[in-house]
Amino acid sequence: MKCVIGIDGGGTKTLLRITDLEGRVLTEQTGGLSNICASDRKTVEDNLRDLLNRSLKELPSNREIAAVCIGSAGVVAKENVLFFKEFLKEMTECGNVIVYTDAYVALFANLESKPG
Repeated sequence: MKCVIGIDGGGTKTLLRITDLEGRVLTEQTGGLSNICASDRKTVEDNLRDLLNRSLKELPSNREIAAVCIGSAGVVAKENVLFFKEFLKEMTECGNVIVYTDAYVALFANLESKPG
């Protein structure tokens, strides 16, 4: 079963949702903060690891993660983008990891996926 992971990371909490390719929600979990500028890297790693582990346990073993996208507060500097990409690739075994600021994700959502 192919699925995608979306992560909305903030300074107080993080929401993770996994859907199938038709958009049906398979699981949704809330965890601790993931704003890399509001906390230390270890705390962000621990929070995301916990959230991913809880979420992935709810999926069948034949899952295939097609993509992971995170929109998180504080993702501006290149080193933070690289941190999230590498961490999420390692945790999910998915090579298709997309990292945006939460502002970009909010703008895209408000444009109803019709930018331009």
